[in-house]
Amino acid sequence: GWRRETRDRDPDRMESAGDEFHRQVRDGFIQRADAAPERYLVVDSSAPVEAVHQRIRSAVVELLEATNDSTVTDGDDRMPDRASDASTGQLGQSR
Repeated sequence: GWRRETRDRDPDRMESAGDEFHRQVRDGFIQRADAAPERYLVVDSSAPVEAVHQRIRSAVVELLEATNDSTVTDGDDRMPDRASDASTGQLGQSR
């Protein structure tokens, strides 16, 4: 869901927007994803965290491989942990 714990603070503007607002935003993105599935990844966030993580990771690796970047792997220890460095254009350090 879109409700988040606010703990020691008041909800911000987005958190306070209400269920109907969040439903409309979600529906808008789902419509866009249906119209252009090659541009959007819809992930079931009710799945276990590791499954969500792996789905996103796999999609990112697939996109990077599509750019013919031979430095990208799907191994957990070798996946770059940040995007390209603006000064060098190189992928971030592996973990």
